[in-house]
Amino acid sequence: MKFQNVLRAGVAVICMASGAAYAQFGGSIGVGGQRDDGWGFGTDVMMPFFTDGLSHMMYGMAGANYRKNDPEFSLGLGYRALPGYGEMMVGGYISAETWRADKNNWFYGATAGVELVVGPVSVGVNGYAPLGKSRQSIKGTEYSSQPVLVDRTPGSCNPGPARVCDLVIEDYGKRHAVNNWGGDVHVAYRLPFLEDIDIEIAGGAHLFKRRNERDIRGFSGGVDFLIPFGENVLMQANVKLRHETKGGRGTDALFGFGISYQFGGAGEGTTSYLRRKLMQTPERMNPGNRMQEQASVLVGREGIINADNPANVAISQVRFINRDTMNPGTVLNTAPQHSVVVYDGSKGVIDVNATQNVGASNVQVIGGGTVMNLRGATSGRSFTFTMDGSRPTINQTNMANNVFVVDGRTDVVFRNLDVRGGNNSFIFMNAAHRARLSNLTSTNADGSSYAFVGSTNARLDDIRSVNANNTGLAFTDGSHGGQASNVYVEAANLRGVLVFNSDNAVLNNIQVYGQNAAMVRVTDFGIRLTNAKNISLTNADVRYTTDAIIIENGSTDTKLTGITVFDAGGRGIFVSASNGGMFKDITVNTTGLRGFEVTNSDSIKLEDVRVNNTGQGAMAMLRDGITFNNSKNAELKNVSVSLTGGDGMAVFGHGIMFANGSTGAKIEGAIIQAVKGDGLVFNASGSATVKNITVVNAGLVGIEIFASDTVRVENALIDQTAAMATSRAVLVLGSNSVTLDELDLRGRMQLGVVLLDAVNTTIKNTKTSGFLTGYTLLGMTTTINLASTGNTSTNDMATCDGVNDIAMGSGPLVVTRITGMMTVNVNCR
Repeated sequence: MKFQNVLRAGVAVICMASGAAYAQFGGSIGVGGQRDDGWGFGTDVMMPFFTDGLSHMMYGMAGANYRKNDPEFSLGLGYRALPGYGEMMVGGYISAETWRADKNNWFYGATAGVELVVGPVSVGVNGYAPLGKSRQSIKGTEYSSQPVLVDRTPGSCNPGPARVCDLVIEDYGKRHAVNNWGGDVHVAYRLPFLEDIDIEIAGGAHLFKRRNERDIRGFSGGVDFLIPFGENVLMQANVKLRHETKGGRGTDALFGFGISYQFGGAGEGTTSYLRRKLMQTPERMNPGNRMQEQASVLVGREGIINADNPANVAISQVRFINRDTMNPGTVLNTAPQHSVVVYDGSKGVIDVNATQNVGASNVQVIGGGTVMNLRGATSGRSFTFTMDGSRPTINQTNMANNVFVVDGRTDVVFRNLDVRGGNNSFIFMNAAHRARLSNLTSTNADGSSYAFVGSTNARLDDIRSVNANNTGLAFTDGSHGGQASNVYVEAANLRGVLVFNSDNAVLNNIQVYGQNAAMVRVTDFGIRLTNAKNISLTNADVRYTTDAIIIENGSTDTKLTGITVFDAGGRGIFVSASNGGMFKDITVNTTGLRGFEVTNSDSIKLEDVRVNNTGQGAMAMLRDGITFNNSKNAELKNVSVSLTGGDGMAVFGHGIMFANGSTGAKIEGAIIQAVKGDGLVFNASGSATVKNITVVNAGLVGIEIFASDTVRVENALIDQTAAMATSRAVLVLGSNSVTLDELDLRGRMQLGVVLLDAVNTTIKNTKTSGFLTGYTLLGMTTTINLASTGNTSTNDMATCDGVNDIAMGSGPLVVTRITGMMTVNVNCR
């Protein structure tokens, strides 16, 4: 405990001195301040009971001090005598004190002291005793609990290459304030000059007995100044250093100042050092400096559960590995169940040349400095704890080995690790269950960075893979229920993310960046799902790959939402031999081949899909926006395609195409613009329904229906006003049962609707404008219904000419009704 040994009567307060020219000594009152364990201010009063001025005096002492927002009060009696007619002074006193500690508890104590002054030397001795209750609990400290690393065996937790600890919650009882027994001695020597000003070299020592803790021993020394001003005022100041042994305050500086006013008495001046000493308050410690705040007592230990681990079992032990650890693989492999193994990078890179095998279930492999979420095994109280050490870099020097292998284990955790080097895989999971991976970085893996084989219910968050020679993240061979969030894969040589022969994976916030540091495209496939069942992929960003996303070979019930594909050298999204997929909020921008291609698949649904800039490679041959080949029951809603065809060879890229036996398609809302080939194409396809479609400036035909059956187009706007002169609005060629209903066709000297060898075609509620010929009917073999075209005329005659509304070629034609046709320059055959 700190104490104040430089200020008179508490906090540099009372400097009692005689005035100059008094035969009788009177009383005095003083004020002062101190800097000792914080600033304090106070006052003292000394009133004599009787005195004869020469040989002895009896006086009362009263004081009040306010330090660190807590008050202190004292009241005492003393006796001093001047034997030998002023050649020396002897005295003694006793006082009672009360004070408040920690803004809560009041304590009481007594002080008894004796003093002796001979010539320029003064000596004082004090004893301090508590009164009443000497130990009281501090409010607000009922319990103090925290996770700590402690020795498993004596000394085992000391930092070193073979460090083994227990991680527990230590529960402490209340902290206490204790009023201690103690005593001190102080000696001062007055320098022999300046008769009216006292300059003393002072020193002292003290001892306090503490309960259940090491006693405090202290030493102090410095200078006191006592300066009279006139006959009634005395100023005092002091500067000292204090040192306390272990358990105390160490070394600190003390400063004090005070001023007092003396009153009463008359007669001869008191100019001697001895007489000034007679009126000074005895040297004693402030009550608050005699206190001890006793640390909370350990009352129990509780096991800890890692809240991030699903096993819900208390941690058994903590092992540390650093660059000086011999055989780190052995340390990990022999770590018992429910343990924590810490790779500590504070001493530098940790080189390993053997596979680090996790030898038990529920082992947590973490980096130094990891912040752990913990809870009490019995109480359930929550805590955070920062593990000792710093995040490591682990370097696998043998490229034939994995860095970490988990084989058949459950509830294994990896957190906060960086791995680099020519290794096979960063983490290889084989038949592992409920693994947890977070905040991991893998660089230059010779195989796959994170590989899960036949593993179930893995959880991954915030993982990075850079320059993997094979795959960034892979779930393969019967893996089930894997969940990965915040995954970044850069420059994987083969695939960014792979799900192969596995199911129920959930992938969220996935970024695949298929370029290396030299900006060379190295990733063949961004995300590949092969025979993958019920896969959910959300918020993915795939850039600079060959094929961005592939779904193939029996994959079912795939769900893609919030996907962005940019600059794919091949296809943006490719679905092959797969059934049941929902693709929503997809943007494919700039691909070398097709933007979105579906083949041999069933029930693929597209909603809010945008495809732009397909066919940008100079030699690319497949430049369509969205295509379906031999696929059934496709549903498209609110899709858009623009700028197909690219800048390479003269290959016309189509906007949306259904071909080669595709059937059952439904389109509700589509915008196709600035495509180099046809806007919407049905080529050798079955039934289809199209509603609310807009085609703007297709390079060839707005809508082409070729060798297809039962196609219905409703509410379409085909605007070819800025297209080439050879472009057409609608072409129906060799098809059966085509219905065009509510079409708004706009052109500029092109052909509007061309029917060639069409069977059972119905066109109604349709408007044409700006075309060289509105309707061209060639090679018809059965009824063509052109009812209610919506043009403005009252003529009901079937009229045909080569430059106006209808041009008719050879072959029998049965027209059930033509209304409202313009009849200028009629030249019918």
